[in-house]
Amino acid sequence: MQILVNLVLILLFLYHPNDGAWVKSISHEAIISKEIYDKVKQALDSRRKSKHYNNKLIISYRGIFTCGICGRIYTPYNRKNHIYLGARCDKSCPNKKRMSQYGFWKIKSVNNL
Repeated sequence: MQILVNLVLILLFLYHPNDGAWVKSISHEAIISKEIYDKVKQALDSRRKSKHYNNKLIISYRGIFTCGICGRIYTPYNRKNHIYLGARCDKSCPNKKRMSQYGFWKIKSVNNL
């Protein structure tokens, strides 16, 4: 994958250290065409965008609550019109399920004040 992303490796352009610019290579032939490079680049760039980060909940307590054992941050998420807190704790963390429920009820009581 790195070969298809890197312009130097496909030999379309070479870096000229004196000018600090990329110049088109005359002496080397490209391994792949510019069209294939553009298609691969577009496909790889589209995969980098996370669907989860497009719908972030804007809540005042976001990023405040952490697991006391593994230190992971509990973040809010929506399920069936309810806001829950979840964290991707380590498998060895004993607070994995218990902290999620406890943290959610604590936050619910804070919001009711």
